[in-house]
Amino acid sequence: MNKEKRITIRLTEEEYRIIEEKSKSALMNFSKYSRHALLNKHIVAVDGIRELTVELRRIGGNLNNLTRLANEGRISVVDLDYVKKGVSAIWQSLSSLTPKVR
Repeated sequence: MNKEKRITIRLTEEEYRIIEEKSKSALMNFSKYSRHALLNKHIVAVDGIRELTVELRRIGGNLNNLTRLANEGRISVVDLDYVKKGVSAIWQSLSSLTPKVR
């Protein structure tokens, strides 16, 4: 989407630092975080989410490799218990990290 309008606001150093920290913890740049906040969108920053996404990528890579090997006929039976346990552990971690919304 083409952004045509610009707004300018004045902040104290402390206000700027706080918003900057919040935007980083939400994994957004300053501009995107400010737009979301100004448009009354709910922003939730969850500590520890980056580590979980790295682990999910690893599991996804393993599944892709196993799928490729199965499609090539190089393997026929795969024990995916470790994948199930890994995804279950990540799911439990995500459940404990996310705030309960009422």
